[in-house]
Amino acid sequence: MNTLVLIFSIFTLPSFLTSTEAVVWLFTYCPNTTTFTPNSTFQSNVNRLLSNLSSNANRSSNGFYNVTVQTTNNAVYGLFLCRGDVVGTDACGTCVANATAVARQRCPVEKRVVIWYDECMLRYSNESFFSTVTDWPGLYMRSTQNATDPTFQFNKVIEASVNQAASEAVGDADKFGTNQANVTGLISVYSLGQCTQDLSAMDCNRCLRRAIALLPGCCYGRLGGRYVFPSCNVRYEVYPFYAQNASSAPEPAPGPPPPPLPPPKGKSKIPTSTIVAIVVPISASVLLFVVGYCCITRRAKYKYNEAAADEPSGENDITTVESLQFDFATIQAATSNFSDDHNGYMSPEYAMHGHFSVKSDLYSFGVLVLEIVSGKKNSYFFQTDPAEDLMIHAWKLWRDGTPLELLDPCLRDSYSRTEVIRCIHIGLLCVQENPADRPTIQSVILMLTSYSVTLPLPQQQAFFLRSRAVGNMSEATLDSAQSINKSSPSVYEGSITELYPR
Repeated sequence: MNTLVLIFSIFTLPSFLTSTEAVVWLFTYCPNTTTFTPNSTFQSNVNRLLSNLSSNANRSSNGFYNVTVQTTNNAVYGLFLCRGDVVGTDACGTCVANATAVARQRCPVEKRVVIWYDECMLRYSNESFFSTVTDWPGLYMRSTQNATDPTFQFNKVIEASVNQAASEAVGDADKFGTNQANVTGLISVYSLGQCTQDLSAMDCNRCLRRAIALLPGCCYGRLGGRYVFPSCNVRYEVYPFYAQNASSAPEPAPGPPPPPLPPPKGKSKIPTSTIVAIVVPISASVLLFVVGYCCITRRAKYKYNEAAADEPSGENDITTVESLQFDFATIQAATSNFSDDHNGYMSPEYAMHGHFSVKSDLYSFGVLVLEIVSGKKNSYFFQTDPAEDLMIHAWKLWRDGTPLELLDPCLRDSYSRTEVIRCIHIGLLCVQENPADRPTIQSVILMLTSYSVTLPLPQQQAFFLRSRAVGNMSEATLDSAQSINKSSPSVYEGSITELYPR
């Protein structure tokens, strides 16, 4: 992110697609949030659209086709995109035909569908998405094999190669670009970038750069990886996974430096003056370091003792864990009888039992996160129930699968769906009732900075001084991968498929 050694035990060099070769299914996305009634006018329009797409796949000259089937209040918008190197082959038509069959089988009543294959992508919806960048949902796949040291060199070559492929795609009329770059004399990286052809060059570039920016978190250091959006995708491998253009051969890698000349036979003599010139400065440096360290240590110890002598010792000094524990009466007096002005950020184990730990601060942090997202303070938060605070309200929305309803109305016109949901998720993890279930601050930092980290499901949040409890959340409601995927992630060619819920 010595000679670079890459492992090829999983991958084999594939022969390119022919008319008889099977296409490779990757993922199906069709959430059941918007559905239609079977045997309705909308279903009839979907069937007409799928037949239209399938019949035009073999006739398309550029591997892309979009169409609208519309009747009153029942419009369906759809398109397909074939990988640029399979355009003009039977593989494009075969892939689209398979995708339409999968749509009918796995998404029989869903209105929004995206199906990815290795060779094509098919998409349709009841809302128009033409000429619009769509980066949700996101799907990444990566090889199970790592590049051996030095990974920095390998990652540097990947970054340059995928960026070059993206630049070629932006400037290409069919929005398709590839690149081959050398890692060593024997190992090359093959990269691909592609957008749907209804996008402008600016939107294509924006989509591809977004996908490339997410590659390091999921795939760098692996022998292969890709990031796929409905509007664009990028991919790299250490084998030629696309049909190559003979004119795009890479520049040869520089050869290894010549080996050093062997020393002359016999004993070589080093002059005494050279030995003295080397040993004396080293010895002097070591001596000065030791003397300086001793002086600094003694000075620090003297200052510490002097400060300790000046500071009186009292019964209120915090010297042990027990000194952080207080009885109920003390806590009640300090919080003005648990006034809402004081207990909004205090962890329940500290407020009720005087038990304090590093996880108590994580609780307060979680409350602050939920306040920032909602634009409301926990101490003065009231919805339908006067006894309901911000955390209970956020928990109910999360449990019901509608976390975005917590968002401050002032932000409704400009926000990132993924970031808001992730912040709410992290906030609920921090306010869990059991301190052991709360994450560490190091884990929170990693969750906020890396989308490749899988977040655990939050348990019931902590709340106290309340007369009602909130039931346990259904795991099936909150698992985003389960709710939008009707089949388990696929594993092929040693790669792991994961849905990236942005």
